[in-house]
Amino acid sequence: MGEPWGPRFRVMLLTLARRDEVAGMRWSELSADLGTWTIPGSRMKRGQAHVVALPEAARDALRAVKRIKGQDLVFSTTGKTPVSGFTRAKAALDKAAKVTDWRLHDIRRTGVSALAGMGFNPVVADLLLAHKPASLSTVARVYQRHDYAAERAAALKVWAEHVARCAARKEDSPENVADLAAHRAARGAASFQIPGVRGR
Repeated sequence: MGEPWGPRFRVMLLTLARRDEVAGMRWSELSADLGTWTIPGSRMKRGQAHVVALPEAARDALRAVKRIKGQDLVFSTTGKTPVSGFTRAKAALDKAAKVTDWRLHDIRRTGVSALAGMGFNPVVADLLLAHKPASLSTVARVYQRHDYAAERAAALKVWAEHVARCAARKEDSPENVADLAAHRAARGAASFQIPGVRGR
């Protein structure tokens, strides 16, 4: 997919950020080398700034975006408002991916589920999603000040590598296409929830 949707979906996939967080991304939120994305608290659900260490693949997606002089929004068709029209873009993505019956939010669930399976600390997964770490007690949240920045960066790097391996498979490979409806019916929607990971 071309601009703005192709790069936008890739950044969302590779960062596990919320739909609107990526849609409203601004060049002023990005470091000069595109290595760090700092989302201000005003754009975050919990009202706290969130720092994302962008893996190289996400940086490549951003480099592919044509920057318009005087426009701060990264993904925009008007230059004044964030990109919109998600329903149509999602339908186009479904057609291209040959996968249906899924939601954009499933990307976040899939990402942290994969990272958990790879052995990453649940606290790291929660912080990647900008959630309060569910595995920490109320007291621990007060005293625990480590931001797990290095661990979060490592997790996104590993996730990006996992995505790249999946993308390298044949497009029509049977193991690369999941029947989400059948899987949910067999296991129940609750099985998709990691402890402490709730909807956006």
